[in-house]
Amino acid sequence: MSDIQEAVRERYAAKALQMAESSSCCDSSCCSDTGCGEGYTAEELASVGIDPAASLGCGNPTLLADLRPGERVLDLGSGAGLDVLLSARRVAPGGHAYGVDMTDEMLAVARGNQAKAAVTNATFLKGTIEAIPLPDASVDVVISNCVINLAADKRAVLREAYRVLGPGGRFAVADMVAVAEIPAEVKRSLDQWAGCVAGTISINEYTAALRDAGFKDVDVEITREVRLDGVDGVIASAYIRARKTGLTGSLDLSCSLTDAELSQRRVEWGAVEGAMVERAEREGVVEAAYRASPEVRQRLERLLELERQCCAGARWELREDGGLLRLSITAT
Repeated sequence: MSDIQEAVRERYAAKALQMAESSSCCDSSCCSDTGCGEGYTAEELASVGIDPAASLGCGNPTLLADLRPGERVLDLGSGAGLDVLLSARRVAPGGHAYGVDMTDEMLAVARGNQAKAAVTNATFLKGTIEAIPLPDASVDVVISNCVINLAADKRAVLREAYRVLGPGGRFAVADMVAVAEIPAEVKRSLDQWAGCVAGTISINEYTAALRDAGFKDVDVEITREVRLDGVDGVIASAYIRARKTGLTGSLDLSCSLTDAELSQRRVEWGAVEGAMVERAEREGVVEAAYRASPEVRQRLERLLELERQCCAGARWELREDGGLLRLSITAT
């Protein structure tokens, strides 16, 4: 574990112990300077029985994600579990919410909150957000609340978020960004890093990192600027959205599926994404290559038959090429 990770772990382990004693950890060191739990309605909080002061975030990412029944959602750095439990309520029936956190003490608080809320479609996993303990294409939505800025290697986090998202998956996080450059001596401070200050990067850097990871339609909305006592520079809380390109990319294809059917179809395409070795797009055509196996062929043939029935305006073709199965989608 790096020095930065250890500093963050120690800080949030202490916060978890404070929560266990008083159900609150809200103070001036939280990412939000105007009070923890901001952005959540009383009805939302009542639905999971969590004190708003248990939130260490800088917004409400569940507002951004447009969660639907049947979807799978992952919260990076899930803390006391508020966003996971709210998400689990929203994706029921049929959906599931995961939370990843590296702090044993915080995981214990989250699991305790889950038991009190009687939420069964949620799972809290121990791990780091730089190496998410979930398989490829296993979720439809990735959320996070004032956590990615704490990571030393944000590009690794964003690559992992892209990896675990299925085709067409959504990235919707609340995070801190630097509006005016943070001095170098502040960036070297582990205390300032663990306190959501030193690790912030500019909007341009954040946008570039998302695009380099493969995300499209990146949008950053500043929600509040924050000036900190004794620190030059300006940071801000922001809502950040992006999307993983679906298999059909920019092809404008009509689809007759309902939302529930579309969610299930994404799950089925996600099941073969681990076998994909390349994907390319040019005007009017999307091509993908998969490692050939009887199971992958069977899944692809079934999916193509389904897509031909519901997706107008395209020709779907599959052919074998040595050890690869090549899929082409051509707009007609």
